[in-house]
Amino acid sequence: MYPAVSHTFIRREIAALESLGFEVERFSIRESNPADLIDQADLGERARTRTLLQGGVLALIPAVLGCLTTRPFKTLRSLAIAARLAQGSHVGLVRHVMYWAEACRLTRWMRSSEVGHLHAHFGTNPAAVALLASRISGIGFSFTMHGAACFDVIASIGLELKARHAAFIVAVSNYGRSQILRRIPESTWSRVHVVHCGLPRSAVIAEPEAVPIDRRFVCVARLSPEKGHSILLEAATLMARAGERFMVVIAGSGPSGEQLKREVRLRRLESHFDFVGPLDGHGVREQLRLSRALVIPSFMEGLPVVAMEAFAAGRPVIATAVAGVPELVQAGATGWLVPPGDAKSLATAMTEALAMSPSDLQEMGLHGRRRVLGEFLVEDQAELLAGLFDQCLAPDRPKSAEEPS
Repeated sequence: MYPAVSHTFIRREIAALESLGFEVERFSIRESNPADLIDQADLGERARTRTLLQGGVLALIPAVLGCLTTRPFKTLRSLAIAARLAQGSHVGLVRHVMYWAEACRLTRWMRSSEVGHLHAHFGTNPAAVALLASRISGIGFSFTMHGAACFDVIASIGLELKARHAAFIVAVSNYGRSQILRRIPESTWSRVHVVHCGLPRSAVIAEPEAVPIDRRFVCVARLSPEKGHSILLEAATLMARAGERFMVVIAGSGPSGEQLKREVRLRRLESHFDFVGPLDGHGVREQLRLSRALVIPSFMEGLPVVAMEAFAAGRPVIATAVAGVPELVQAGATGWLVPPGDAKSLATAMTEALAMSPSDLQEMGLHGRRRVLGEFLVEDQAELLAGLFDQCLAPDRPKSAEEPS
């Protein structure tokens, strides 16, 4: 679903590509609810995005019939690929037939818009729909794999088949690339490239304010189990028992929200936690400005852009050493890295941050800020992606890794 509160990095990437001269059409499988979008930029994106399931399942039928009439062999071969993807999948054949129907609609929209290349975000169902639409239309495709949503089910998403047909695959970290390489033939490894998520240069230009003396942390994440908020509550319990004075601001929404609030009450931590709900970009920056450090207690991450936002604000990061996080957060230099699921280590790191002077915390945050400027600007990363797109769009190159026979 695009746009979404948690997909700001996609919006930024699109904007950076358009600044380089690309014309970008937006397609989403499901339609986002405008009531859930708190950033005006996301509302603007929603108005520019076409939704494959708009009008429901019945609205896909004309597209299916149209593709069967105009491209019968390619459309039926695409259906056979959908059946192959369904083998060993965690979602089954019926769902993949739906992906095929969505691909038929996407094919017609791409043809009417004269799309030259199709790129999908996430290696799960978006990449499946992109693959199937590519086989029907003859338009080349590629996709980006991110974090937990892809890697939790990586064995059942047909990654080898997708890699065989994709022009290229993007990983947002070296860790992510290694996990992709584990699942695809060595002959296709050269198609996997690292392109980081990033911040726009404008978000890193302003000089950060001084770290406040307030004993305050912020955690910005979707309220769901993989984000590790329960470990943060355990760490806070240990700190409270030790007599530490502190406050943790929890920003975000999600299925675990009410459970976490109940747990805070049961642990009698109400004076240590403040749930502020989902925030737009300005709200995130404001909470970072008011805090000593950002806390990321996740069990799984991709490459957390919120850590880059903390560095841009001159704030260090306390994070679990999972996935691509150590490629961004440097222990002792830009923050703390702790083992995932280890509440005691997390409590120790947070206590150390409370004991550290604001000036020392500021120096750690500024070191992270320099790293963002050098390695994690979305404009620089978009140029890498643009180079990959240019190769696919060049008139003398094949549009996809395997052309339809």
